[in-house]
Amino acid sequence: MNIIFLMDPLTTCVPEKDTSLGLMLSAQAAGHRIYYWAPEHVGYGQSTLSVIELSVQSNSENPFCTQTPIELPLSHCDVIWIRLNPPFDHRYLQLTWLLDQLPKHIRIINSTHGLRTVNEKLWTLQFSDHIPDTQVTSQMRDYLTFLDTHKTVIIKPTDHFGGHGIFKLHHTDTNRSVAFELLSHGETQPVIVQAMVPEARYGDKRILLLNGTPLGAVMRRQTGNDHRHNLAAGGCAEPTEITASDRAIIHTVAPALIALDLPFVGLDVLGDRLIEVNVTSPTCLRELSAFNGRDMGLDIIEWLTQSLDT
Repeated sequence: MNIIFLMDPLTTCVPEKDTSLGLMLSAQAAGHRIYYWAPEHVGYGQSTLSVIELSVQSNSENPFCTQTPIELPLSHCDVIWIRLNPPFDHRYLQLTWLLDQLPKHIRIINSTHGLRTVNEKLWTLQFSDHIPDTQVTSQMRDYLTFLDTHKTVIIKPTDHFGGHGIFKLHHTDTNRSVAFELLSHGETQPVIVQAMVPEARYGDKRILLLNGTPLGAVMRRQTGNDHRHNLAAGGCAEPTEITASDRAIIHTVAPALIALDLPFVGLDVLGDRLIEVNVTSPTCLRELSAFNGRDMGLDIIEWLTQSLDT
């Protein structure tokens, strides 16, 4: 099987943590051929893909040990795995439209339709029983009323990632207005405002789902003074378990994810509250494999192979 990874430049890869590299290693170990496809090479009207055939290794200094540019005929393409980092902006949207024009025999993960449908922060609003008390507004008046009611809130933009632009604010903070002005661009852009989840002090759980079934979970915990637990913001990963409340969340959201053909997804959970649904480029596979003592990516590749056979 030929698996093409559409992702950000290979030079941005952090070998010890990179889930895309982990999936490549697993696919290679299972006997498949792997390729890198740069987003600037995505187009329309070509009979081949301009890709780089790769061989990879678990070596932090040189993970991509061979790189061979080739023209891969579309008839030889089996899977395109979209692993582009958010935000899902206009450029990302255009890429999904172009990918829709590829021959239908090519399996695209996660689906372009699903990526266009699921805003990773706003899509959770439909599951109101499982999320914190939430308001989305561009209006200072509404935000301040919500803040005064809940005393401590989290505010964040609707389209950032990696912990960027997330503020924890108390109702007595002198910066409570200026932070909202910044994120709302002067009351012109909607901002997500959520009541602080008390259990957030224990960490932010990432649950990885494969076709609606949990692969496992990793707890991300901030060791410094920063309230953000994201690994990109300096948090560290710890082993954890999937709880009954986690399973209730999974039971609720999994059918919708499957219907949108989003097989590889990361749920972010604080306490018993769903915070985000990561569909563009879910991470933490390498950490989960390390904690479980085996390559969890092999389970994903095995599922992929079986799904193509059916």
